[in-house]
Amino acid sequence: MSLQTNWGSLVAWYLFLAGAGAGVYMVAALATFGGKSSRFLVRPGVFLGAPLVAAGSLLLLLDLGRPERFLYAVLRPFSSMISVGTIILSVFLLIGFWHLWLLGPGRRKEDAVPRWLVALGAIFAVGTATYTGLLLGVVRAIPFWNNPLLPFLFLVSSASSGLGIVLLWGVLQRRSTALEDREGPTLPILQDMARIDSGLLVLEALLLLFFLLVMVNSGPAAAASVGLLVSGGYAAIFWLLVIGIGLLLPLGLEIWMSRQHARQAVTGLHTLAAISGLCLLAGSLSLRYIILLAGAKMPLW
Repeated sequence: MSLQTNWGSLVAWYLFLAGAGAGVYMVAALATFGGKSSRFLVRPGVFLGAPLVAAGSLLLLLDLGRPERFLYAVLRPFSSMISVGTIILSVFLLIGFWHLWLLGPGRRKEDAVPRWLVALGAIFAVGTATYTGLLLGVVRAIPFWNNPLLPFLFLVSSASSGLGIVLLWGVLQRRSTALEDREGPTLPILQDMARIDSGLLVLEALLLLFFLLVMVNSGPAAAASVGLLVSGGYAAIFWLLVIGIGLLLPLGLEIWMSRQHARQAVTGLHTLAAISGLCLLAGSLSLRYIILLAGAKMPLW
């Protein structure tokens, strides 16, 4: 039994950036249809969504060693999962950058962008986030990656990391974007985001648990990968970064945030939102990286 060494840090960063970019665009799309009070959530998703996916895609091309191979996937559409994914990524990037251009300086406001464009972008954002999990499934020699639960796990993780980016956006802007806007305080929206993400984290934890339980009974190679994560060489990374920092810590913070009612708690909630956002992003990257690291190859005989 041996571990794969071909897919390393560049692919992990691609999986993370593409997932986070798609996730934050999904947040922007939901905020677009969510009413005037959630309008401030739109711009971070639009401004960061397509650029993050583009940056991740560039890293994936660099990992190929010969980026011109990208043309093969374009010239042979629907011939493989990679070619289908290339189409999904390309369409999302076109829509995402078009949306970004429409919201540029001196251009339209959030509610003036065509709703059909936002809805179409959301569909391809979901496809982009899902494809980050499907991409690993093309490697048949690694059973740990060949599981229909993995794309759903990455999709939920992407949505959660998208919310994490929005939480951080408000802090880094050095203004109370996450807590108040021109209309007045929006503390309930911050708490709504915490409630939504806490639900996503619970769902992600359940998917991860079910994924590991299925894999441990899916042959020696897959079981070896699970063993590396839960009790082997990668156990410290898995339990500390993925479970502790990526799931349990932000879940606890967000549950606490969602239950606060005092107006004087705003400053503290702002800090907790930033910590939670950082944890979500760190956990999302760690999840993808460790799944790559633990990919055990199936014996040839």
